[in-house]
Amino acid sequence: DYQDGTGADSTEHRTAAIDAYSKAIAMNDRAARVWLNLGINFVTRASHPDNRDAEGDLARAASAFEKGRALDSGNVVTFFYSGEVHAELAHRLRDRGGDPAPELTLALTSYRKGLSLAPALPHLHNGVGGVLMDQAALAWDHGESPDALLTEARAAFEKAISVAPDQGYGYNNVGAALTQLASYQSIRGDDIESSAPAAAAATREALARIPNHAALWGNLARIHAIVAAHRLAQGRDPGAAVAAASEAIEKALAGNPNDPEILVYRAEILGLAARWKARGRGGDPRDFDAVSEAFRSGLDQKPKSQEYPMLFARFCFEWASWDATRNKDPEPALSTGTTVVRAVLEARPRWAEAIALRGGLSLVKARSAGEPVERREHAARAARDLRAAVSENANLEHLWGGARKVAEQLAGAR
Repeated sequence: DYQDGTGADSTEHRTAAIDAYSKAIAMNDRAARVWLNLGINFVTRASHPDNRDAEGDLARAASAFEKGRALDSGNVVTFFYSGEVHAELAHRLRDRGGDPAPELTLALTSYRKGLSLAPALPHLHNGVGGVLMDQAALAWDHGESPDALLTEARAAFEKAISVAPDQGYGYNNVGAALTQLASYQSIRGDDIESSAPAAAAATREALARIPNHAALWGNLARIHAIVAAHRLAQGRDPGAAVAAASEAIEKALAGNPNDPEILVYRAEILGLAARWKARGRGGDPRDFDAVSEAFRSGLDQKPKSQEYPMLFARFCFEWASWDATRNKDPEPALSTGTTVVRAVLEARPRWAEAIALRGGLSLVKARSAGEPVERREHAARAARDLRAAVSENANLEHLWGGARKVAEQLAGAR
């Protein structure tokens, strides 16, 4: 545990602990606490980024918790950790294009059973809210409205706050739910001037209780980045939001300079600053090159979710679009963006947002193509992808519907 706290590699000692608990169980398999400790060590080892059998460890953890719970059905800790395991398995399934719904149901059931034993335990309320956020993301993926589930998630986090008002995590989770809502609202073309400030306020409440928490500063930076991107898309001045995001991300980096998610958020913010500068003063290609390097540095640290390379791909789309409108060669940005999206879609083949982005990149190629035949071919590919994306997720119509119409016109032009 000390090694994990300091960022050191605990795999060797975790494995030794697993072996020791396994031997203890071989001598006496009726000790519920030993099963619990075995499961916890499997969970912790599964979280190591270089674990090639993480899902196997999570499955072994789930089995250990189930056996411990059979021996002591009143131990609320097993319900909490079982929820954690099933929630993590759901994340991994979604990230490779599988169906996370059954695992999310198991996670929610486990947390709620725990709450029936310990209704004042904030960890369980936070767990319930986290699963509801994941179910909201699944609804979004299917083209449904996630709003009601996010409202329910906020209510769960507010219960966590009510039973533990001095803890920061409930406030941070309220901020996370509102951030997720603001992101969806922006994509749908809705107003975010209520959800985004509320997300920032909740996250600041968390920081007031845990002031040096790097991940919380990263979350605050992400909120401001969403606002900046929204204002850029509307043709408004994003300067204040970019400045706020930059300030927050520097504090996050001061707390943990090697965190992959924080590094990717930093690259996203640098990209917003470069795009704002390009819009106002013509821009400098070196700024875009620097952003690309910043993204690569963050992604080299292997962030857990496919959401992070998608931020890079989205930047490449904006970069290529900027080059094309200024009669510069967009091919370097297009090539990088296409490579990133291809890798994402290998993991999640039906992810509508990635399919739409691939279509957007093809549309930039079509618009910059010199020969009519080549232009029509790229436009046809763009139109196919954009139709497929909106068919899979109708929430994307506002963001990509106009591009689809342009692609269809170019594909039919003679």
